[in-house]
Amino acid sequence: SATNDDARLKFCVTCQLWRPPMATHCATCNVCVRRFDHHCGVIGNCVGEYNHSWFLAL
Repeated sequence: SATNDDARLKFCVTCQLWRPPMATHCATCNVCVRRFDHHCGVIGNCVGEYNHSWFLAL
């Protein structure tokens, strides 16, 4: 039987993987990023869950 977590997963056609909740595919980096905010050309990387606070400190 499916759990509540399974119901929230979405399939990324580009990555061919199940994305975790709140993840979005970045077309620039060609990866899925949790809590994706935007792709930043200045730092040359996506801003998401793991580096958002660092990005704000810049």
